[in-house]
Amino acid sequence: ADRWPRQAVMFLSQSLRALACVAFFLWGDSLWRLYALTLGLSTIAQFNSPAESAAVPSIVPSGRLTAANALLNLTSLIAQAMGMLVLATVFMKTVGERPLFVVTSVLFAAAAVAVLSLGQLAPQPRPQADAGPQRAAMSPASGGLREQFRQAWHFLMADSVTYNALVQLTLVTTAVLVLVVLIPHYVDDVLGTRVDNVAFVFAP
Repeated sequence: ADRWPRQAVMFLSQSLRALACVAFFLWGDSLWRLYALTLGLSTIAQFNSPAESAAVPSIVPSGRLTAANALLNLTSLIAQAMGMLVLATVFMKTVGERPLFVVTSVLFAAAAVAVLSLGQLAPQPRPQADAGPQRAAMSPASGGLREQFRQAWHFLMADSVTYNALVQLTLVTTAVLVLVVLIPHYVDDVLGTRVDNVAFVFAP
């Protein structure tokens, strides 16, 4: 996210997501194509999410970064919940999944256009007095990619708060992925109801 233009990364990511939804609409009848498209969609997210987080300091003042990052994470969780539990359920119960791919493609395209309205996302300069030796050493210009990974690892090991937060984020993300896989089987095998009823099962 620090090596490539953030706006370009986010625009391309959202555009590719829109195209992936179109591909789901056209070729979603093949299991192997579904696997390939899902893998591609997940790969795109690995570029978009860091670019979004890295763009926040270019948009909001430094004194509001904590609140801005919290709001970004909150809106992302709400969007995922609304998409999986509400929007998908309504479409599956009414018109089916194919129109859902059209709607999501339009939403991703709108997000790509919205990214262009942000202007140039150049990082705001920070006072040198506030940057410790570790943070100064982790600037994008301080060596190659492997060296930056090494510096980031040493920084995490030296900062217990950041390290614990990263561990907790990894565990929560892993738990969410496991639940996404297990919940359909639980609803079908244990509760004996249709998978598209999952929103009504867990909403209460």
